Amino acid sequence: LSFTLEMPPGGLKSKEHLSLNRRGQIPILKDGDVVVNESIAQMIYLDAHHEGTKQLTPKEKSQHAIFLARLMEVNNLTMAYGPIMFKGLFGQGQTTREQVLMLMGELNIWNSYAEQSEWLAGQDISLVDIAAFPSIAGCIFIGIQLEKTYPSLYKWYAKMCERDSVKNTWPFKDMYSRPHSVPAITSLYQSL
Repeated sequence: LSFTLEMPPGGLKSKEHLSLNRRGQIPILKDGDVVVNESIAQMIYLDAHHEGTKQLTPKEKSQHAIFLARLMEVNNLTMAYGPIMFKGLFGQGQTTREQVLMLMGELNIWNSYAEQSEWLAGQDISLVDIAAFPSIAGCIFIGIQLEKTYPSLYKWYAKMCERDSVKNTWPFKDMYSRPHSVPAITSLYQSL
């Protein structure tokens, strides 16, 4: 699947960009005349409409139900991790105990999923694994030691890092492979 990656001319709030995404966000996927916003929606669209690649959506009914639920749950993980990362790395206020507890709760849930099967939503890799990976990688980046507290999730993360698709496309792999402990986050996390 060939693609072009570009920033919108005139920035995220330009008239042209806002005509494609009223929230002024990225990424935006344009496939001919079709425009798809939201990362997970883009993944679902590409999986459904581009043949020749391994399908990452289970077809069997019970597996599909688990897949759908967990794919939607990725947002909970992102919402727990995102504010902590931005506060710690970009100095946007202090991380609170409640935020760390929320993230720990999410990581416990995802660790339990990793304990249940080889991948986060079953025995085969799926869009759930791809959607969850950036937030889990980000947790390691900010200094959370998954291997100690969430060993099954860490094993899943290590397996993801070995995939050619991750090695060949992850723009931040060198940066994320070296944890950047954020003292305020690390000390708060360790105190709980």
